[in-house]
Amino acid sequence: MTVTLGVGQVVGGGTPPAASAGRLRDSAAEIPSTDSVDISPAADAAAAAARIAAKEAAEEVRREAIERARKQIQEGTYRMQEIVGYVAQRIGRFM
Repeated sequence: MTVTLGVGQVVGGGTPPAASAGRLRDSAAEIPSTDSVDISPAADAAAAAARIAAKEAAEEVRREAIERARKQIQEGTYRMQEIVGYVAQRIGRFM
């Protein structure tokens, strides 16, 4: 076995790294991959809780926007022309 400590430093005898690089590459191809990841139940529960919290926050923001628009429509203060102009401007970029 050869261990390289730094540039040109070889411990344990054998061939220098440059000469054995091809053999290492060949032997690495023969080793089956056994990588795996284990997620603890606590981490899995924390990730699930974070997803639920993010979803609820997004739903709350949407709910607030819908309620604000509904109120403005009922009061007659909903700025339809401004919104139509904004949408037309955004769509115009793609035409």
